[in-house]
Amino acid sequence: MAVGAMWDDFRLGVTRYPHWEGIAVVTDLDWIRHAADIFRFLVPGHVRSFQMAQSREARDWISGSLNTAGTRAR
Repeated sequence: MAVGAMWDDFRLGVTRYPHWEGIAVVTDLDWIRHAADIFRFLVPGHVRSFQMAQSREARDWISGSLNTAGTRAR
């Protein structure tokens, strides 16, 4: 990812931050999932971690109704 693209994503995220309903973290890297768990209290919506093999489930979850059951667990 280019630095300019990261900056644009960051700016968009910051300006829309209060409106976030949820974040789907999709990764096979344990340290990223752990970091998401540690810092989820900073997010105004629900946070849920998915492994790469669950990317379709993550897309369904984030684009759906953000079912609150299990949103705080990995």
